[in-house]
Amino acid sequence: PAANVDDGSCAPWVYVTGGCYSECPMCLGELINDADGDGVCDSAEIGSCTDATACNFDECATDDDGSCVFPENGYDCEGNCTADVDGDCVCDPEEIYGCTYAGACNFNPAATEEDGSCIVAETFYDCDGNCLEDLDVDGVCDELEVLGCNDPTACNFQPSATEDDESCWYPANDYLGCDGLCINDADGDGVCDEVEVAGCKDCTACNYNSDATDEDGSCVYPEEGLDCEGNCLLDADGNGTCDDAELALLISFLNSGELCGPGTFWDQATGQCTTADNCPMDFDGNGDIGAGDLLLFLAQYASVCDEDPMVDCAPGVFDSNIDGNVFVVCPDVQFVTVILTGASGGSGGNVCGQTVGASTCNLCDATGGNGGLSTAIEFTINNLSAGDELALVPGILGADSDEVITCTPGFEGWPNWDCGPASDGENGGTTHLLLNGEVIAEISGGSGGTGACIGCQGDGCFNGNSGQNGEVTLIAPWIFYAEETQLVGAQEGQLVIYY
Repeated sequence: PAANVDDGSCAPWVYVTGGCYSECPMCLGELINDADGDGVCDSAEIGSCTDATACNFDECATDDDGSCVFPENGYDCEGNCTADVDGDCVCDPEEIYGCTYAGACNFNPAATEEDGSCIVAETFYDCDGNCLEDLDVDGVCDELEVLGCNDPTACNFQPSATEDDESCWYPANDYLGCDGLCINDADGDGVCDEVEVAGCKDCTACNYNSDATDEDGSCVYPEEGLDCEGNCLLDADGNGTCDDAELALLISFLNSGELCGPGTFWDQATGQCTTADNCPMDFDGNGDIGAGDLLLFLAQYASVCDEDPMVDCAPGVFDSNIDGNVFVVCPDVQFVTVILTGASGGSGGNVCGQTVGASTCNLCDATGGNGGLSTAIEFTINNLSAGDELALVPGILGADSDEVITCTPGFEGWPNWDCGPASDGENGGTTHLLLNGEVIAEISGGSGGTGACIGCQGDGCFNGNSGQNGEVTLIAPWIFYAEETQLVGAQEGQLVIYY
């Protein structure tokens, strides 16, 4: 220590403090052997990691030799996270954001943090928009199929239907709407224009067309008293001359005097039937009594004369059904009570509606209308004279139709099922009562009942309508009848006289 001149023999002082070398001591105020001037003797320098943040920081190091090792971002030196906000053991810097739902279309198996970006396929579809189940391969998932009618032309078309269930229904005909009404019906008669049939619709006409739906004015009718074949409607004696014509002829004969009753003869001079003969011996009626009359007398000589019908005038009853159609008034008979009966009409025909193969009328058993009833009147004729004649021209009973029409319905059932009508019964003839050739009263015959039908009055089965009863017409103003009645049952014209 007493040396005051450095002779180079100084040796550094090296000592250890806390396991590390301390700084090199100074000699005479200067560092000895400290090349880098860091205050550490060169021989005491320690090369290592001098960064305190490094995992291999060496607190004894004096010179940093570049060997520092640092933890990965977000981790400490032991590999533990230094930041894990969500506590999922994935350090925040290493979090991978994405869809973590395995069922999503954009599932990211590497994602550690859900970012709400998942895209899930619609129910029943895959991620490409294809149905998971589609048996009929129509692009509509089985679970979403809607059963119904998918034909736009059907009446029950269902726009939402995706699968046809064969429930579609259509109008019965192409000219009908779904409501069963005509699409085209210019005249508003309920019959579609496409099926209209022009023709005669009057069933009393000769050319009646039961299929006609539009009257075209073509109806043709028979002449009065005749049918469509030119035959008499009433011809009681079947001689081809109609009863109306015969009645007119009878009246003409009576008016002309050519038809005189028993016990009378035609007096040309007076122009009437008479019981007296102003020239009793003029047998040949030539106005002279001569040889011809004598020969006629001799031819009848010793003959037995017929009983004078006017001799027996005891009170009695005259019945045209038994005694003929002419009643001659006896002497001393001044009044009679008369019952005049008209003819009844015939019944209409029947209709039998049945299903195919049926033995009964199981759909429709409709009967024709009854004929109009016979009408009878009772009255008194006063102030009669012997020889007056009451003559009956009887009305003929109207014949029943007796027709039975059997038919089956169309495929559409009651609507548009048109069957019949069956023919009507015949009208009864008109009954006339004449006094001395003049018509004094008449009774029209009951009209025929109409035939039954199907569809003629709407949809359904209809019985025929009854005919009108006979009507009385009193021509002589002095007749006052006491009673008018209708008789049930078939009846021809009849005259009964009480005298």
